[in-house]
Amino acid sequence: MTPMMQQYFEIKNQYPDYILMYRLGDFYEMFYEDAQTASAELDLTLTEPYIGKLIEKGYKVAICEQMEDPKLAKNLVKREVTRIITPGTLIETDLLNERANNYLATIYFDGSSIGMCFSDISTAFMTATAFRDRYSEEDVINELSTYSPREIILSCAAKSLPKVAEHVKKRMKVLLTEAATDYFDPDEAIERAEKQFSTDSTAGRPRSAVIAVGAALKYIAETQKTDISYLKKLSFYDSSAYLEMDLSTRRNLELCETMLTKEKRGSLLWVLDKCETSMGARLIRQWIEHPLTNAAEIISRQEAVAELVDNFMLREEIREKLTSVLDLERLVTKVSYGTAGARDLRAIAQTASILPDVKKMLSGITSGALKDIADGMDELGDIYELIDKSIEENPPFVVREGGMIKSGYNAD
Repeated sequence: MTPMMQQYFEIKNQYPDYILMYRLGDFYEMFYEDAQTASAELDLTLTEPYIGKLIEKGYKVAICEQMEDPKLAKNLVKREVTRIITPGTLIETDLLNERANNYLATIYFDGSSIGMCFSDISTAFMTATAFRDRYSEEDVINELSTYSPREIILSCAAKSLPKVAEHVKKRMKVLLTEAATDYFDPDEAIERAEKQFSTDSTAGRPRSAVIAVGAALKYIAETQKTDISYLKKLSFYDSSAYLEMDLSTRRNLELCETMLTKEKRGSLLWVLDKCETSMGARLIRQWIEHPLTNAAEIISRQEAVAELVDNFMLREEIREKLTSVLDLERLVTKVSYGTAGARDLRAIAQTASILPDVKKMLSGITSGALKDIADGMDELGDIYELIDKSIEENPPFVVREGGMIKSGYNAD
């Protein structure tokens, strides 16, 4: 073998279950079984645009980049895997549904309790629950049906939870990894969760749920290969906080998709989702999937809706402003990962520029839920000012084109 192919196999052997996209100059190439798989699945002519299609078909992709300039390399160009892309760890906006979350589920089962964690790293969302003492596989199936994750990592062999495994394989279009014991070491997982979110966040919480959180953190860190400190908020929930619905009930109610076509059109979500922003669309989907059972919370939400229903002019003014709000949740994630371009920064600035107006519109509001939103709203004035004075208003898409920094901002 040539030195380059020796290097390829050294890296490939570290990621045997992944399709390795190996950087050669301006292109990514695949070899041997990877090339056969990709060409068969994609009718392949060009590599890069097809990552999304490989993920959609249930494959995991490892991106291998050149770590030095080929012109300056004395011998073989140094290469490393810089990113692993799996269905549950996508952050690329063009590969995601902007109006739905993209969940990774981790499930820990120790024979007496089941812990579950659901993460959407594109929006920095993470929540967990547990079933103890009285648990059933139907509980797990119901939670999976609620969140519809794209990827599931199971601590045990599938045969330990046969009903869950059968449901996942027959009913869900999802990548399942079973017996992933490396991620679910109890002491290590708990320590990782406490370090990420503080001991106060995990104290008194179900042990199995915390282990599921720790497993998710390890998997996310390994795939993203970057700092994940931006994941700062963790919530735990008891399934009794939401209306309990089994799989058949959800299907027959057609909450987010119809029974016949599996499309949004014709579902309850289709009727209710008039959101101007993708963040709002994801939130209303979460609300529909998790109907409240607490009367005080229901009434609080109703009062907020009633105030906007009764105030036509205010509602329309706010809707008009929200048309300019871009997807801050996913834009900020791109900044955290270091993958945001100048246009992403301008998008953040555009959204920040209208926040003072929105906050002012809410100043006379009386319902508690809306007042909480208004009082807690950061206008991001410092962020807007920094971006506006440093980044050109219409910058190019890629860094190598230049022309991104405003003249006079910084001499270098």
